[in-house]
Parts: sequence; structure tokens; C-alpha cells
Amino acid sequence: MGTANLGLGLTVAGVTANLGATASGEGETKQEVTLEKAYAGPISTDTDRVITTTVEDPDIEAADKVAIFWADGMARDTVQSVSGEHDQTIKLSSGGADHEGDTLPDDATACIIAVELDVTFAWAGNDTQAIAVDSGARASISFRKAADALCSTVEHTLNMPYYYMTGLEMANPVADDAVEVISIATADTAADRLLAIGFLIDTA
Repeated sequence: MGTANLGLGLTVAGVTANLGATASGEGETKQEVTLEKAYAGPISTDTDRVITTTVEDPDIEAADKVAIFWADGMARDTVQSVSGEHDQTIKLSSGGADHEGDTLPDDATACIIAVELDVTFAWAGNDTQAIAVDSGARASISFRKAADALCSTVEHTLNMPYYYMTGLEMANPVADDAVEVISIATADTAADRLLAIGFLIDTA
């Protein structure tokens, strides 16, 4: 049997208050992946909705599924085309009209674009007891069900590491869903980034 433990401590004037939580389940597993580094560049507001990268020849191609990060939001789309030989222009499918997530930002907003990696991992969302993400950079994690339909997307940052545990006052990100695939992307523009996501699932 697997167990997840969460310990929170708050110290005020030398007095420490602790809140502990524990969840258990029959299935404990970890998915560990190396994500391709992301690329920075401004976004346009014209009908094409393009991002022009600030590096030469980014490793992004037409038909790639991508995550788009900016200071106040995050979205996901596919790439319609990539053009240019140096600072390349990456055009989002349908001009970004069919994207998932937050409303795409204003013209010239600094963005980061990254290719999503799909990890096949199937489970019944209601069996989820705990989820924990570990990565040294901002990341998006999208849980998907049949026909690539989105269950939900969560965000991981250093200031707000993502976790879920049953019994606490937080929403199960995959409640009532049959998850089949996890789509993950990093906002790290410096290098490829290792990300680990651990699950505790009650399979009994």
C-alpha cells in the first residue's frame, strides 16, 4: 500500500502550528520525463496569432501541440506553420481561435512557447488519492481523456508547487474522468527540464 504525507508548519512569535494530512491507496506510481526546452518571443494580436522566437531555428514544427506561457496566464494550441530562417515565426492553428486555456494576451506580450510531451497513463479520476509534481521550472500539466478531450490543466511553479490530496479543501483535477494521457510542457528556456509526477491511486 502507498501513502502520501503532507506536513505544513507556520511559526509566529516562536509558536509553531502544524497541520498534517495523510492519504493511502493500493496503487503508487511515478512518471518521470525530460521535456524539451521552451522558447521566448512576443505574441501578435492579428488574425494569424504568431509568436516570433528570439533564437535561431527553435525545435518546433507544424502540427506540434504547444503550451504558451506568459506572466498572467497559460494556454495550449497546435502549430499551423513555422517560417523564417533565423528568428522564426510560429503561427498558431486557426489564429489561436480554438486554443485551450486563458485568453491569449495583448499584442507584443512576452511569451514562452514549448512543445508538449504526451505521456500515456490511464486511470479512473475518482480513484485519485494524491498527486505531486516536482520540477525546477514553471510547467503545465494537462490531463486528457478519450479523443484528446481535456479534463483539466494545472500549473506548477517554484512559488506554487502543484499537489492534490484527498480530504483537503481542494478540487480533484480529474474527478469523474477516465484519464488516458497527460500532456506536459516546461517554460524553462535555458535547457531541457526533468519533471516528475507522482500518483497515489486507490485501486482496491
